[in-house]
Amino acid sequence: MTRTKFGSSPHSPGTKHLPREQDHSSLSLSTPDNESFSMSPPKFSLKGPERNYTRRLTLLTDTARQTLTSDTEITAKQSSPCTVTVTYGAISRLFQFPYPVNGKNCTIRVSRKAGWFELCVQTSTLMAAFGGYLDSPVPLSRQIDMAPQPISWNVSTINFNRLPRVDVNRFANKLSWLDYLALYVRSDRDYALQELGSSRTLLEYKVMISMIFSKYCAMGPNPAFGVSIDGETNLLLLTTDLFIDSASHNIVLDAYWLEVTPEFKKSGVKLPKHQQFDIDDMGSVSPVALLNMWKQSIPAMAERCRDWEHKETYEYKTESLVVDAGLVCSCGKGKVQPDFLRIGEWAGLAPKVVRLALSPLLPEPFVEPTRTQSLAAVDVARIGGKMNGKGTVCVACGSNGPTKKCGQCKQVSYCGRECQRKDWKQHKPKCC
Repeated sequence: MTRTKFGSSPHSPGTKHLPREQDHSSLSLSTPDNESFSMSPPKFSLKGPERNYTRRLTLLTDTARQTLTSDTEITAKQSSPCTVTVTYGAISRLFQFPYPVNGKNCTIRVSRKAGWFELCVQTSTLMAAFGGYLDSPVPLSRQIDMAPQPISWNVSTINFNRLPRVDVNRFANKLSWLDYLALYVRSDRDYALQELGSSRTLLEYKVMISMIFSKYCAMGPNPAFGVSIDGETNLLLLTTDLFIDSASHNIVLDAYWLEVTPEFKKSGVKLPKHQQFDIDDMGSVSPVALLNMWKQSIPAMAERCRDWEHKETYEYKTESLVVDAGLVCSCGKGKVQPDFLRIGEWAGLAPKVVRLALSPLLPEPFVEPTRTQSLAAVDVARIGGKMNGKGTVCVACGSNGPTKKCGQCKQVSYCGRECQRKDWKQHKPKCC
């Protein structure tokens, strides 16, 4: 941390270069196959509304340059919110940037004779439809040129042994504050998208997690949840305890994850009873994209509470640490707590599950506005549907005009079908 006067640019500590690039010059690396190359630091450029980063990779030997022959295809694929992997021939290189980027909008410029190519990629903004953390909200990462130990990015590391546990069975009637916490998973931008009848995979993912927490408190001890498409379970979450993560002002579920693969189905092992969340019921634009976001996030959830050591042959030991959808390191399989083994119908699944820490994903106020719509929703919840002279309050918009109660639970009221439809995702877990 440093201190300087506002506007004192000669003494400002800001830099456009990546950490570990102290000399602001090209990095010269040697790979195991003795191919040498250099990569320039990211260069930022502003062209109208577009903000771009450019990095150049230069091949330094004749043998290396021969890989850029005229028929060599060069492709780029986003690896994580801030990285893009460029592949030429059988070789892949990781391009890292200091800001989230949109890997779907990138340009590759190449000089095959001189032996270099450049990657120009746009930065990812909050209003973009994809890219950056919108595609991968909780990725894995690791330090450059360091031992490939994975790090959970965007979620805090926790130790369940040091967190206060919430006794849900004893204080079931005192957990109404969880409903208020669920209101804060949406930012003002998310509320605006819902009012327009639009949605994004990240928003659907956040809402789905908050629904799991609501159901956890209502279903009794050790509920299991299934994430499914077309009624067929793809992922299974076996939950044990609820904890307070005071350092992050959040709550966290101690859970175990099982991917229901075709091989698992052929094994004949019976799944335990579980509450099924069908992605199709979420109104998802792309059910497959939402399922993949679950799979991409689970490795980071497992790493954040890891209390075991990785083996030498663990699956994350790659140069770019690209975690494919569904790839979870097998080192953690079978590392279960005694509480898990005490549940009879779960014991047989112990060798196949991986422990993880699941928390609601809350927006950050310093990144985007979060409180305008949330505080309005809290005010409506506090009113609790009381009469105020003109009718019952609509829980969706706060209108005090004529309303009708939900036809199923008779507990909440709406001013019309449109408000009931907009509020359905929030109300569905509580509707009996």
